[in-house]
Amino acid sequence: MSSGTSTPADRERELARGAHLFRVTEDILVAMEDQGVSKAELAQRLGKSKARISQLLGGSSNMTIGTLAEIAFVLGLTLEKTFREYSEGRFRNADEDPTVVIRAVHDSRAS
Repeated sequence: MSSGTSTPADRERELARGAHLFRVTEDILVAMEDQGVSKAELAQRLGKSKARISQLLGGSSNMTIGTLAEIAFVLGLTLEKTFREYSEGRFRNADEDPTVVIRAVHDSRAS
């Protein structure tokens, strides 16, 4: 993408990124509203400035996984839904054919 052009895959990835960011920040904002927690209170709980929280939740600044985990902790949330569909499918496939897991473990030891 250094040439300034983007492919359909690049655009699709960027749209997916935006959708995920929106979903995560929206979930945080809904949880805050449900709990009556303001941005100022969240900032105080995290030891960050209100301006920093506004940047993170407004999308003008990237949030690290560590910061996301901290926010979840102080709001009493979990991150268990992340990649849930992938994990459920993976474990379901392992239940259907346990030799796949055994073979994968065996192969990793052979390396």
